[in-house]
Amino acid sequence: NTLNDANQSNLNHYNTMSLDIMRDPNVLNVLLIGTDARSTSERGRSDSMILVSINKQTKKLLMFSFLRDIYLYIPGVESTRLNHSYAYGGPELTMKTIEQNFGIEINKYVQVNFYSFIEVIDAVGGIDLTVTDDEAKLINDYLGEINKLVGDKKGSDRLKGGGNLHLNGKQALCYARIRYIGTDFARTRRQRDVLNQVLEKVRNMELGELSGFLDETLPLITTNLTQSEIFSLLVNANEYSNYTRVADSIPLNQTYYFMTVRGMSVIGIDFDANVNVLRKEIYNR
Repeated sequence: NTLNDANQSNLNHYNTMSLDIMRDPNVLNVLLIGTDARSTSERGRSDSMILVSINKQTKKLLMFSFLRDIYLYIPGVESTRLNHSYAYGGPELTMKTIEQNFGIEINKYVQVNFYSFIEVIDAVGGIDLTVTDDEAKLINDYLGEINKLVGDKKGSDRLKGGGNLHLNGKQALCYARIRYIGTDFARTRRQRDVLNQVLEKVRNMELGELSGFLDETLPLITTNLTQSEIFSLLVNANEYSNYTRVADSIPLNQTYYFMTVRGMSVIGIDFDANVNVLRKEIYNR
């Protein structure tokens, strides 16, 4: 009965919210999707979903990570984990699922898999992060699989320990995948840290460097942004870096609970509380 109630509640919320999508011409919402695909031939599931929102009127840049275990209604499918939406219908269904459950327009998406993530990080010359000893150990553990996937020698790029480190693409991917320190909420924070470092690298590039970066990375990603739209975003990265920044995870603190559904550990959330905060932060109303 509890499960039936949760499913009906999800469906009722979806039916109401899908008719009340908030939009604003001054706002650009781009959903960044990182998948767990181990090969170029498989779709995988959305391991990471970060909404990057740029409001040119309020001059705010927001990053909201959507936890993959959120239990919600996927359009035309059923109530299940949010990250299953990508497996069912790719980035388009993931966009639609978030848009119609949270009442915010998702304009564009950018999707990367393990391989393209590594190459994008390497294309900006790596990133600088503060890594704990425990995080360094887990990075080394993950590197075993990654080295095998990319065909590198066993033991390549292992870290000696934590500290203020310069990470290459493989190491940054392993850092972003850590979920056994601080649960999935901490993992989404690490993913936003990686994204922030990439943005910092991009905003300091000269025009020629930006063009070269775009030529190198565009073939690696899947997106519905045009090349000119991407170039415009990169050119304006320095301006956006001066915007007020807000970063958080959805669900917000104290707006969720854990439950088990069909053997899956999932997150039930207070949709109203999360929708209200998202809309206020993104659209300022």
